[in-house]
Amino acid sequence: MGLWIHRGVEWNGTFSVAYFDELIYASYINGLIEGRPLRSDPLIESSPGNVQPESLFSIQFVQPLLISGFARACGLSADTVFIILTPLTAFLTSLSLFYL
Repeated sequence: MGLWIHRGVEWNGTFSVAYFDELIYASYINGLIEGRPLRSDPLIESSPGNVQPESLFSIQFVQPLLISGFARACGLSADTVFIILTPLTAFLTSLSLFYL
């Protein structure tokens, strides 16, 4: 987050990674932002007439659609959305634990 604030528009799309699968998931979200179908898999190259089977990414449809819809509505990239999601989820988790 400090690099994002310090460099401004010159931050070049970097974000911290907490889990090994975040880069693949970010590329899946980026594909949804660009308009690819929900069944697209970032690890498998698709051909125009071939329908891809369900994958680990496509069975989780609520969160990717919410994230990509928010990003598309605000004009954000997948990298920016992942930067925003980290403190947002931490805040919402602490808020929900406080009220429990």
